[in-house]
Amino acid sequence: EARVEAVAQEIEALTRIVEQNTAATEQAKAEATSGELHSPSDGIVVARHGQPGDTVDPSVKLVEIATELTALQAIVTPDPASLGKIQAGQPAVVRIGDQEIAGAVQEVRNGEVVVYFNTGEPIHTAEVPAQVRIKF
Repeated sequence: EARVEAVAQEIEALTRIVEQNTAATEQAKAEATSGELHSPSDGIVVARHGQPGDTVDPSVKLVEIATELTALQAIVTPDPASLGKIQAGQPAVVRIGDQEIAGAVQEVRNGEVVVYFNTGEPIHTAEVPAQVRIKF
């Protein structure tokens, strides 16, 4: 009978250890998946605000995803003399490879000019070199 009692106590102790390890495993799984980002839509990442391992404020936008791959923008930093002549609505031409696409200045902010343009075919990469000419 003493032997049965000892085995029962050992089983209880081992059961507690298994429960603790199971809880620790579930906690580790939750922590591992909390670092995953899932996009609400298909697209390509065009900007990342932060690096792996950074502490993140939940109110901060971590990535920007382009979903409309034909409606695009180019952000340019013109020289200060030209910047003063540029206004929203001015026509522009965006050159990508050998293709020239009509666009327009959408806004001028903090020394940068945002030019919007529409391509006929989707562009599937964020780092496409472009030349922008703004018409004065």
